Amino acid sequence: MPLFANPFSLEIPIRIGNLNIVFFVNENLYVSNTECISTPHNHHDFELRYTASGSCRQIIENETYIADAQNLLLVHPFEYHCQDQSSVYHESSQFNLRFSINPPDTSGKGTPERLYQNTTQILMETRYVHDSSGAILFYLQQLSNEVYQKKEGYIFNIRSLCLLIFIELMRLSNTNNIPLFPAEDIRYRGYDRTMIDEFFRQKYLTNITIGDLARDMKTSSRQVNRVLHKMFGMSFTQKLIEMRLQEVAHQIITTNKPLVTISRECGFKNYNYCFSCFKKAFHMSPKEFRALKRKN
Repeated sequence: MPLFANPFSLEIPIRIGNLNIVFFVNENLYVSNTECISTPHNHHDFELRYTASGSCRQIIENETYIADAQNLLLVHPFEYHCQDQSSVYHESSQFNLRFSINPPDTSGKGTPERLYQNTTQILMETRYVHDSSGAILFYLQQLSNEVYQKKEGYIFNIRSLCLLIFIELMRLSNTNNIPLFPAEDIRYRGYDRTMIDEFFRQKYLTNITIGDLARDMKTSSRQVNRVLHKMFGMSFTQKLIEMRLQEVAHQIITTNKPLVTISRECGFKNYNYCFSCFKKAFHMSPKEFRALKRKN
């Protein structure tokens, strides 16, 4: 019997770069072989018809397709389709999921329009897809579980699963490797932060300057300080001192080295300056810090 006893419909909007997609999830999401037999009909949307088990005959625009397990048939907008009523020779089950792609809110030019046109073109040229890895099947099974169980936050999980289903569909359909989601549309905002963290992690005990970091980031020293203030709330010098003080504290706890030696090995040329910075950061002297940690 159908997964849902009471008819319903969920409209799930997702966004990939500049692409706006709406998924429609209803009581026909998962059906058995006999339950999915229907009279020919059409929709305004794309419909993904995925054979989960067994095999069946699908008719799209008077053409018959044999759909075995992990085969996906994509019905295009306004195409008449149904399942062949004589296809009960193999017990089967399937998932049905509809989606539409909304045109971008632009004047018809630029990256959003190209992305919309390329994606639509690929989908309109796609009819039959074999999900060899089973990724789409796994996502569809998780999707039905989320909708059926309706646990806390299930709408967020449904949205994520619809996004994953669409991306995997495009991977399998885009056999000509047409560029769809360029890097500039999904910039990794953590890139600068990661680069800065790695720079300090690898070089904080050496005699580095802000110019060294600027060269690594291929920008100016002024811009580096702007980034540091935005991401960490401190200047290059403050960030460098913070890193060195963490190493000072680590060595105070784990070694018996004299404090003067530790300060020198951690990049401080002047012990009095190290002492002053340490006390300001930890609210006690290095000697008091060592005594407290050993006592604890």
